[in-house]
Amino acid sequence: IVKRAADLGIQPAWIHLANSAAAMAIPDVPGNLVRTGIALYGQPPSAEVSFPPRGGGNTKGVLEPAMTLAGYVTKVRRLRRGHGFPSSHFWTAPMDGWGAEVNLGYAMGYPRSLAGKAHVLFREKRCPLVGVIARDTSYIFTREKPEVGEEVVFWGRQGEEVLYLYEVASPIQCLPYELPTWLSPKLTRVFVDNAREMMRAA
Repeated sequence: IVKRAADLGIQPAWIHLANSAAAMAIPDVPGNLVRTGIALYGQPPSAEVSFPPRGGGNTKGVLEPAMTLAGYVTKVRRLRRGHGFPSSHFWTAPMDGWGAEVNLGYAMGYPRSLAGKAHVLFREKRCPLVGVIARDTSYIFTREKPEVGEEVVFWGRQGEEVLYLYEVASPIQCLPYELPTWLSPKLTRVFVDNAREMMRAA
């Protein structure tokens, strides 16, 4: 198209073919602009182009998540193997551990279909979402005893660990782009300019 335009005497000032995936995966992509979308939010578009080779190296660490979706532990229950949480109708513990109720549910825009399929970050480790996702509540299982008030990350960064949108989206076959658009306007939002510095200080 560009060559044909040139043959007709048309010289476009700007030429761009690359979305986020192409901008990350193809160092010598033609044109003089890229039109990144999800990468602006510090999110890779998919597992296939999460950290592709670039100039013989690796882009890990280049993308820094700009959004973290988090809830907090509101209740804790000791669980024995075979016991249910939040009841045996939904899920039973495969081993001894702890169940924690978290104050984030489908009314905030987190998909109900992720119950039993997704993981969250708790103390920088992946823990399964179990049972059911209720209107204002979800449930996790962990081997370590949680404390009321501790943070649970549904996507984004917690300490040195990151849970990417494509990881959350994959079990329910939706696009990573969709998940943030489903969040309720009622969800509390906190905007920070120095997030990295705050995390280092913590």
